[in-house]
Amino acid sequence: MNANISHEALRRPRAGSLLAGVVLLAFVAGLVLAVCCREELITILGGPASSGTPVLVRLSDSLAQVNTVDLIPPQGAGLELLLGNPDRSDIGSALPATLAVQREGVDMLRLCVTAEAVQECNWLRRYGLRGLILTYRTKDSPKGNPLDDCLKPGQRYQVALVFAADPPPNSSLWLSYLSPE
Repeated sequence: MNANISHEALRRPRAGSLLAGVVLLAFVAGLVLAVCCREELITILGGPASSGTPVLVRLSDSLAQVNTVDLIPPQGAGLELLLGNPDRSDIGSALPATLAVQREGVDMLRLCVTAEAVQECNWLRRYGLRGLILTYRTKDSPKGNPLDDCLKPGQRYQVALVFAADPPPNSSLWLSYLSPE
């Protein structure tokens, strides 16, 4: 070892080690982003099993405590019902709710929608709304999605959404799906 190396030279960072530190920091930041924002990244990138163009359709404006809408599902996959609201208050404050999808008076799907069962999403941001996925995927659904399991495209269904309390003002109901390309 060379005894002539000054203490100052030892304290000075080398360009190579500085570059390695920046690369490591960028890598760690990327991992944190991937873990924290996994759902948003999957949505943006299309996810491993999803293909198609994301579509949002407003089904109802100004929701009340009891709501009923007709729904004719389009061709597509990943059907989800969303609750949207422009207010920054807790849009899940009206939960729990009961969501029933019927065809000719027969229940095709009935879910108890709780604050623990919903998933916040960023899909309605372009409309200035916060969003909650009311029909978030469950492990009990054979296809991983309760609406995809029970709805057939082109058939008429009635969707009833009954909240435990009045939802926040200006709440709306939306359908999200991936349209085939």
